[in-house]
Amino acid sequence: MEGKIVGFMNLAPNGYLDLAFVHPDWIGKGVAARLYERLENYARAEGMPSLDSDASLFARPFFERQGWRILKEQQPVRNGVSLTNFHMEKKLTK
Repeated sequence: MEGKIVGFMNLAPNGYLDLAFVHPDWIGKGVAARLYERLENYARAEGMPSLDSDASLFARPFFERQGWRILKEQQPVRNGVSLTNFHMEKKLTK
């Protein structure tokens, strides 16, 4: 937007959505939805049967709105700090 990167998403060849970020100034302005739409369209075009990710507490509602479901809650430890995230997936249908 206006020549600046305000968000990005990264999809691995196996359908794992590894990174999803929107600059705080742009949250709630449709950036994530537009990025996600392009990502899912790409995955479908590539014939990926499903997508999965480890979503943060903050990202979980966004993914649920896109039709994802929680497979399990997790408590990974990063730098000695226990976090909560959710392993989620979305089956892609033709």
